[in-house]
Amino acid sequence: MKFKSLFAFAAAAALAFAGCEPAEENLGEARISVNPTSITFAAGDDTQAVTLVATRDWHIDSQPDWVALDKTSGSASTKDQTVTVSVDANKLNDREGEVVFTIGLAKASLTVKQAGEAGEYVVETVSIADFIKTDGTTEYIISGKITSVSTDYKYAYINDGTGEVEVYQPSNWSEFVDKVKVGATMTAQGVYTKYTSNSGKSYDELVGVILSVEEKSPQTDVTTVSCADFIKTDGETEYIISGKVTSMNTSYKYAYIDDGTAEVEVYQPTNWDEYVSKIKTGVTLKAQGVYKKYTNSSGKSYDELVGVILDVTEGDTPDPTPSNPAGTGTLEDPYNAAGVLAFINTLEGSNKSENDVYVKGKVSSVKYAFDAEHGTATFDISDDGTTSGSQFTCYSVYTLGNQAWVEGNTQVAVGDEVIICGKVYKYNGSIPETASKEAYIYSLNGKTTDTTGPVFGVERTEINVGASATEATVNVTGNVAWTAASSDAKIEPASGNGAGAIKVTFDANTDTEKAKTYTVVVTTTADVATKSYTVTITQSKASAAGESTVTLDFTAQGYENAQAVESLTVEGVTVTFDKGTNSNAPKFYTSGSAVRVYGSNNFTVKADGKNVTKVEFTFGASDGSNEITVDSGKFTSPVWEGDASSVKFTVGGTSGNRRLAKMVVTVK
Repeated sequence: MKFKSLFAFAAAAALAFAGCEPAEENLGEARISVNPTSITFAAGDDTQAVTLVATRDWHIDSQPDWVALDKTSGSASTKDQTVTVSVDANKLNDREGEVVFTIGLAKASLTVKQAGEAGEYVVETVSIADFIKTDGTTEYIISGKITSVSTDYKYAYINDGTGEVEVYQPSNWSEFVDKVKVGATMTAQGVYTKYTSNSGKSYDELVGVILSVEEKSPQTDVTTVSCADFIKTDGETEYIISGKVTSMNTSYKYAYIDDGTAEVEVYQPTNWDEYVSKIKTGVTLKAQGVYKKYTNSSGKSYDELVGVILDVTEGDTPDPTPSNPAGTGTLEDPYNAAGVLAFINTLEGSNKSENDVYVKGKVSSVKYAFDAEHGTATFDISDDGTTSGSQFTCYSVYTLGNQAWVEGNTQVAVGDEVIICGKVYKYNGSIPETASKEAYIYSLNGKTTDTTGPVFGVERTEINVGASATEATVNVTGNVAWTAASSDAKIEPASGNGAGAIKVTFDANTDTEKAKTYTVVVTTTADVATKSYTVTITQSKASAAGESTVTLDFTAQGYENAQAVESLTVEGVTVTFDKGTNSNAPKFYTSGSAVRVYGSNNFTVKADGKNVTKVEFTFGASDGSNEITVDSGKFTSPVWEGDASSVKFTVGGTSGNRRLAKMVVTVK
């Protein structure tokens, strides 16, 4: 079919009527409609006409690439406008798409269907092992037993005995979420993709839809084994184990049990809510399920039972009795475990302590001795190092000197005496612990420095400042001697030993055309892998007459990991977030140090009493590919320019996300 001829005819028709302008009409309310709303073509090339009524100027918002239209925009009118829809011959499978007409305030959709010479598209069913080998563009159907589920992040792992795949954020998750449980059988359709995290760990994923979920049939005659023997099982056959609860987490719904032969994590049992009120340290928990070995991004492995709780009974060990609160929270008189718990109870909701407090105790259990990905450790402390008294969770804390943990640091062990310094609060308004990455080990068994090996680094290698700024700070981390130098800025001090801060001074930038950069090189002669770091300081260009710039830096605001972010205001500029039509609200994650704005989330930038003329974005690590729209226009570059009292951005799609680290907003 010659689409060129079709457009020539349309152009000629437009010229024919050019001399006859109708009288101005009353357009009334803004509305748009198309009739019919669905058309069907045979496999050959063909043309059909539809009628459009648009009382405001209209244009095409989107259309399939195999559909052609004789016009893609038009003027406002209450009269019918004819749009001709054309398709070429289809030698492939049947196809269906949607043409969306818009007036900005409203849209109208036309469904276009066309038969294909190859007929209906048939999807092949394959094993998971074969699915992992596919090309990543062709859809397949796979089926397997669900081994783990995350309702928050909308994914489930399924295993058919040949392999395991993560069914990641299927578009119809909400339709099946009530049935998605460990042990059920899921059938899904989609394409294969391999996702690699920041730490280098890879995941095999299916991206598509769930076709069905069949409830797990109850098993009888299940063998009871010891925890040690359970760890040796095949991962498919169910067994029963029991043991004393050594630790638990009500937020993430798991409990560790130990029968004297080994320790196993009973992970997110499907009937957790039924037993949670009975689960305490020292009680006996009986569970049934399959064995699974889980390895996190830092390489640490966990032995897990995935299944259900059968019973919880009082054990021989008495329930923990609280210790007597003691201490005032200072370094000279630190809180004990009971003392800091009593202090936290005086805080309202999820409010953190205004100042750092000191807590002293002995390590009673270690949850994460060393997390290389985040540079933190998590453990509990009590007065005597046992689990029989008050327990306080030191969550995601740094090591000595307030430094991130690295290979070679001394790790904590049960019985170690520690003093913790940092902010404390109730996580989610109920769980008392240290604030993530806002506390550190002040002393470990009486030592305040780690002498097991040399450590050297800088807090960050890129620093951004405004045009009017005249100084910046380079933070050096580690426990070794170092020197610093700069050829284009003044620095003080030029040397140090261990952690320290280097003050860098320079002139304000008056150039309205370009930014300035300064470099500071920090070096050590110690025996470390990286002996030199170059820190680049970028000073933004000066604002033009009547304009000024404001930087909203989400990485420097002290958000908690996975904390919902509603708004941020800096120097009269406010960005406000809302979840839109997505069930996930925008959240800050320390992995990537950015706010994740999910598909269909919105964020609005507004300046107090001024207009916004430019928004420059800096995206975080592993940023997504979702388009960002402004009103009805696509926004794909890192810079938006315009002139408005407020600008509303929307993340495209219903899944995926973009990661906002910074915004530089120009106002006038």
